[in-house]
Order: sequence, then C-alpha cells, then structure tokens
Amino acid sequence: MRGSFPSSALGCVAAFGVFISCPPVWAGEKVDLERLQNELLEKDGADRTAEVIAALRDSSPTESQGFTYAILFEMACSQADRQMLPALIDIFEKVPERYEKTLMFEALAMAWLKLHTPDTLAKPVQSRPPAEPVFTQKEKTISFQQNEGRYWRLMCDLLRGDHVTESVKLVDRFAWGGWCGTGSEEFGIPQAYARVICDVLEKRWGDMADEVLEQAGNLDPALSARLLAAVLADPHDTVRQWAEYARAHEDENFYWEERYQSLLAISICLADERRLDFLESLLEQVREKTSVFKAIGKFIPTAQRNSVGWGIPDGWPCHGLELVQSIPTTSSEQKRAMELLNREAFAELRVKDATKLAWILAQKQRKESIPALRQLLNHPSETVAKQAAEGLIAMGEKAEIPEKLGDVRCVIALNGKPFSVWSVRSIVTGEKSHNASNAPTSEDGVLLLPRDWFLDPGEPVKRIVLTNVESSSLITPRFVVEIPPPAADSREPIPVNIEAKVLALRLVLPHPMEEYHGREMAVTLRSTRAAELPVYSGRDVINLPVTDRVEFPALAPGAYQIELRIPGSATWKGEFVVGEKDVQEVALSRGSDVHFALQPIEAWQLGVVLPQLWRDGREFPAEFDYATKTFRGVPPGAYTFRIPSSAELQKRQGADSFDGPMFSGAERSFEIKADSPIEIDLGEIPLAALPAKQEKKKTSRE
Repeated sequence: MRGSFPSSALGCVAAFGVFISCPPVWAGEKVDLERLQNELLEKDGADRTAEVIAALRDSSPTESQGFTYAILFEMACSQADRQMLPALIDIFEKVPERYEKTLMFEALAMAWLKLHTPDTLAKPVQSRPPAEPVFTQKEKTISFQQNEGRYWRLMCDLLRGDHVTESVKLVDRFAWGGWCGTGSEEFGIPQAYARVICDVLEKRWGDMADEVLEQAGNLDPALSARLLAAVLADPHDTVRQWAEYARAHEDENFYWEERYQSLLAISICLADERRLDFLESLLEQVREKTSVFKAIGKFIPTAQRNSVGWGIPDGWPCHGLELVQSIPTTSSEQKRAMELLNREAFAELRVKDATKLAWILAQKQRKESIPALRQLLNHPSETVAKQAAEGLIAMGEKAEIPEKLGDVRCVIALNGKPFSVWSVRSIVTGEKSHNASNAPTSEDGVLLLPRDWFLDPGEPVKRIVLTNVESSSLITPRFVVEIPPPAADSREPIPVNIEAKVLALRLVLPHPMEEYHGREMAVTLRSTRAAELPVYSGRDVINLPVTDRVEFPALAPGAYQIELRIPGSATWKGEFVVGEKDVQEVALSRGSDVHFALQPIEAWQLGVVLPQLWRDGREFPAEFDYATKTFRGVPPGAYTFRIPSSAELQKRQGADSFDGPMFSGAERSFEIKADSPIEIDLGEIPLAALPAKQEKKKTSRE
C-alpha cells in the first residue's frame, strides 16, 4: 500500500501536457514553485525539464509545500535524460529525511531504470517458477528505521554507480527493522526499486525479472512491463503464470488480491496481442471477477463528464490496476473489450463484481452498453441498480429502478425494552466473505444491516454476530449474540432479545484511599464467551478516578476478561462469569510506579533506548508505559534500572552501525519497600556520548 498520493504523481497530471515553453517564473525573483506547477499543468508545449531542475536546485522543500516540490521533481524525472540524472540525484540527496523522500526516490529510480535498461537482450533469459523464493534476508540486518539517513545516502551511491559491489551488498542487508508494520511502505517501495537497480548494475537479468515479478505490488506496472519485455523471451506467458499462481494460492496470502491485480496490471501494459485472450479465459474460470473487469476496462477510454468526475470507487489510486491510466489499444481491441464487459452484465453476479461492472460501463458511456446497464437495473442489489441508473442517465436515457428488498432489520430488546440509540457492531460472514460495520439503533431498537451482504449467489450467509461497540463508559450495555441469517428473499425483521445483569467488583486496595486522591485507574473489559459462543471482541478501556467499587450495570450472561491498572498496584487480570455472583472481591498486590526522565543523545529516542529493570541478576518483566516513562506496579524488592549502551543495542539488533552518535549505558540502583509510596521518581538519567571513531578517508562521493 502506498503513501498519501499515487505511486506516480504524474498519474494525476498525465492528462495534461506538461513542460511548456515560456520565460522562467523565477528569473530575478524567488522561485514560486506552486505557480510553476500550475503553469506546467495548464498548457502544452516544449520541454522545460532543465528549467524545472534549476528551480528545484535553487529552492528547498522547506520553503514551499512539500507536495508541490515532490510533484515538480517527479515531472522532471519523467522527462530527464542521462545528462540530467546527476543533478536530480543531488537534489534528492539534499531533501531532509521523511520529507516526501520515498515518493521522490520512486520517481528518480524509475527514471534511472528507463535510461539504464536495454531495450532487448541479445539472448533472453528465463524467469524462475512463481513458487520458488526470490530473496532471503541476511541474518545480520541493518534497521532502516534507525539508519534512514544512511539508507538514503546508500541509494544515492547506487544511482551514481559509486563502489557498486559494496553498495549492492549493503542494499540486501537493510530491513524495515520494526516489530510493527505500520509505515513499512516507506521502506518497502524504495527497497523494491533498489534491488532491481542492483540487478541492472550487475547485469543479472534473470534475477531482475524475478524481482520485478515478486515485487509487482511495489513497482510501477508500466515500468515493470517494460523491464520484463526487455529480458524475457515470452514476458506475457510468464506474467500469466504468476497471476494464475497468485489466484490459486489466495488462501495462503492475505494480500493476494492486491498482488493479483498488480500482475494483471503488468499483463495489460505489455504490448502483446494475447492480452484480451488471457482476460477472457479468466472470466470463464474465476468466480470473483472484479479484478478482471477492471483490467478489461483499461482497454476502453473513459468518457468526460460535463459536471463532476466519475470518482474512484476503490479509493485513491495507490497500487496495481489503479496506477494504469490508459494503455495503447486498437479499435478492434476496444470493441472486443466492450463486448466482453457487456456480455457479463447479468443479475446473478456477485454484488462486488456487479457494482464494479456497472461503474465501468457507466464511465465509458458507450451506446452499445445501454442494454447491459438496463440488465443491471434488475440486479437485486440497490447499490448496483443505482450505479447502472447513473450511467444510463449520463447518456440521456431514462432509468427506472425496480423495487428492491431493502435492508435486513434486526429489532433489539434489552431486558424486554427497545435497545434505543445505542451503537452496535454487526459481523456477517459466509464461506469466504466477511462484512462488518458499526451503526446506531433507532428509537425502536431497530438495527439495519446492508442487504448487499446477503445477496451473493452461491455463498449464503453462515453467521451473524451482534456486539456492543467499544465504549469508555461503565454504563454501556455489553453483549455478544449470534442470530440466524434470514431467508434470501425475507422482508421480516429478526427479533433479538438480550438479557443483562449487574456485575460489581469490590476492590481491596493496597494503599490507604487518601493516597489515591487525584489519581486515575484504568479498567479494561473484553468478552470472551457469550451464550456458549466463542468470540473475539474489542477491548473497552474505561478511565475513572480510583475507587474501591466498580460496577457494570448491564452485562449479558457470559465470560468476561477484566484488567485493572491502578497506581501503586501490580496490574491485575482475571475472568468472571456473569450470573454466578452479583459482587466479586478482588485483592490487589502492593507495588510502586517507578518514573524517570531521560536525556537521550541526539537522534536516539525512548522507543529505541529500551530502558530495563533488573532483579536478582536477570531482567524483571515489569510493565512499561512509554507515554509517561513509568514502570507500573513494581513489587517490593531491590532493583537496578538500566539503559543499554548503543553497542549493546547494535549487537541485539544485528546491525553493524547506527546513524547518530554512540553512547554508553546507564545504571541506577533503588529499592521498593513494603511501605514505599505509590510513585518513586528516579530523577533524570543522562546518557554520555562516546567519542566519534576515526573514519577512513572517503572520496568526494562518500
């Protein structure tokens, strides 16, 4: 998944002729990048790439909007020749880290690959089978997150061709370096381009083809098609094999559809007369046809609208087929693609497929698709019918939507009274489908479920589960209930009757109540089993002033996990079955919250420094709150507070160096007694910077 705008910003501006011919707007005055961008988008004309490069070189992204700077940079990359590349690399190098760096590198890498990859090989190569692994990460990795500056300097070395052998080896050693994948595309996308560049530099053409196919979701599909066409004997047949393998192994990969669409995008970007033959064969084989419809739709130009645009029903274009704006086609290919789509318009289509097909036919505005759109008016889904009607009306046709079944209604009662205006989470599953939403009930306790979830032929709904939406209030009713799916054509409401009881906890606090004045506690509740139904539900976290009694007034019978986090106490966790006892007693063990302040060396942050508590010669598993820099509920005993040195962190992460200064570790001993206060403050823990190591003399490019 990509960042805040498409892999190619030119995807947004490709319809405009860019790089017009007129006097530079920055002559004699400070460069106005937004004005330059607007002029380039509004007019057609001669190439002004050199002037754009000069404007970027004379300004910086901190002096203007970063988005504008990045788009201008991408425009320049798309038109650059070999003589311009060094200047673009210099511009990229000066951009601060995490400042549109990934997107700018993608544009620069695409320009480099277009200029350094041969049109064809004298002796084409073969790609490996799709089941074989392409790349195995080396054990001793370098964390991108902790060495981002070093990574981007390496990328500049790679593009300049500096000490190629060493640079190529280093590229393979870099890894995301974080336990959480959030934001990993900031590394995954440039790394995909970097590995392909390494293959080109060393003329490993078979490896290059394998990398392009393996990294299809991270690379521009048009560029991927060009690279494969240059080195493979039959690129179309190879891509077809990879796409069919991805579809056949969908159960093994959560992101299979994204990968599948990316391979289809490459297939239609290849100049091969078998493209539509392949897509037609897929229509006959696959049950889920949305991806194939999208690929076929790229063969037909989209009509212009007089008022608003057609929009993007899948969200902002970010990968795969969404990145393909248009492909060169013949009139016969356009005609055949239109025929393929029109013949698929029947009422038995899956809702997702029918919605996509109706949208594609509507945006093409071809008279020959009017019968197909009228056929889709009869689809049982109102969503599909409305999309088809919009297309017909846009072509000046009348469109009357037949009456539909309407939403599925659940009438919910709590202890015999309407469950009025409460948010409910509904989860509807079939053999492979899974739909979920949060919605409020009406004053009469009616919850509406989209009828579209129940309409797919061949995949009836197996299970409907209703539960309360996560809440930060004790009074919120909590339940998990399974209800029977309705008949396919049923309009009757589904009655849902919920019984709820009180659960009260009496807390035996380890400190006198007066010590808790002004302090808060956190109570976390999660359902684990209700009416013999194993469930997974979200956790409700409730913050309230410290008290010795916690009462939930409306819990449905079942099992609940409860977690209590109270200052000066070890975190308590337990499970209760509602209905066994009205009041449950909980005794909390005494402990102290250990707080500290840290002065990390520049470029090091708390999440990297990893503070520790040691007891009896081993690390003590105390709960640590990063936000407040506090070890929570530490029991009585003698402890050593430790900050590992940068060398120890290096060894732990398997990296040979980090960006930023190195530092020594820190230790501080302390004791928690039976009568210690709720909070112990260790004060400020300074870290001492180590002298910089003498580095070998580097070249001007190093």
